[in-house]
Order: sequence, then structure tokens, then C-alpha cells
Amino acid sequence: MLDAIAEAFSGDRELFKGLWIYNSDYGFEKHPVIRIDMGNIANKTDEALENELSIELMKRVRLEGFSFEYKTPPAIFKTLIEELHIKHGQRVVVLIDEYDKPILDHLDNPDASEANRKVLKSFYGILKSMDPHIRMAFVTGVSKFSKSSIFSEMNNMMDITLTKNTPTSVESK
Repeated sequence: MLDAIAEAFSGDRELFKGLWIYNSDYGFEKHPVIRIDMGNIANKTDEALENELSIELMKRVRLEGFSFEYKTPPAIFKTLIEELHIKHGQRVVVLIDEYDKPILDHLDNPDASEANRKVLKSFYGILKSMDPHIRMAFVTGVSKFSKSSIFSEMNNMMDITLTKNTPTSVESK
């Protein structure tokens, strides 16, 4: 699903030929896309998690030709979002797969799970302040946002879990 979303926001209309969206009024405007798969990020310790997040983000920094060298994942993430918006003239799409995996991998070790939760809370906390630069953030995982407290600073998230209910604001639950 995240591949399809990334392609739609990357402006690849022809890829969707024969599908409903191809003939819809969706404009296929090209947006920069940041995609992070937390399933591929080492998380044995909070230090490993921070290091892997930094490495993953710095790959995109170099690919775009940017020249900043921040060390912490939140600082890199924030600057990358801002710089992508400036460079491409379009707001950024952020796609995060398995947002909660670094916590769930350590349910048998509460200290490690909590340490990773703190890293993720700091990392994801950047998204709220970057609202003017973000077109959309789409996050997948198996635990409810409101239960993880990772996104506690954010008040503009919608839970669109596949249920018979219509999407509602996390804050309203």
C-alpha cells in the first residue's frame, strides 16, 4: 500500500492506468516522498535505533545533494523535510511503515522497549512542527496511536484503521 501511495505522490499517473484514480480528479502533482520502513531499522538498543535512523535519513540527504551533517535523527529529519520542500517547491509526503516495531520487538524487555519509545517519541515529534512543510504523513503499525504515547504532542492525526466505523480524530476517542 505504501508503494502505491508513494508512486501516486511521485506523480507517476501512468502506473495507475486502468484504475479508478487514473481517471479521477486527482492531479498527480509530484511531491518529494520520505519513506522509512522501521522493519528494516536495527533497534536492539536505543543507541542502535538512533544510529540506524540517522544513517537512513543521511542516505536521502546525500541523494538530494544536501550538505548538512546533523547527528541526531530529529535534527536530520526536520532539516530534510524543510530542505525537500524548498528544493522541490512542493510539500513533503512522509510514509512510515511499522512505526511501532522498535517498541514491539522488546515487549519482553520493558527497559529496552521504553528506551526505544523515547527515541521514537522525539523522532516523530518533529512531524507536528513541520506541518507547514508536510502534505501528508501516513503511518502504519499494529498498535493504536493513542496507546503508544509516541504521538502525544500531535493533535491533527486521524486514525483510519480498517473498521466499519468512519475515520475519527485520535483526540476524540
